[in-house]
Amino acid sequence: MRFGSNNIELVITCFSCEQKQPVITIAHNQLIRWVRGEHAQQAFNYLTPSERELLISGTCEACFNDMFASDD
Repeated sequence: MRFGSNNIELVITCFSCEQKQPVITIAHNQLIRWVRGEHAQQAFNYLTPSERELLISGTCEACFNDMFASDD
């Protein structure tokens, strides 16, 4: 985690595949809003759904898709 100009750069390792994911930059004030209970979709509306999922569950997009793949 690196701080700079009110932004935080996060490097998150997927708990499933243990691969480091690309840096996610979030604003400090938006992190506070999320920690206080605001939904990630609102606090981090500029992030992609995959980036938000990585913050919420620690799961990268590929592993998330594998976990919830349909049996079509």
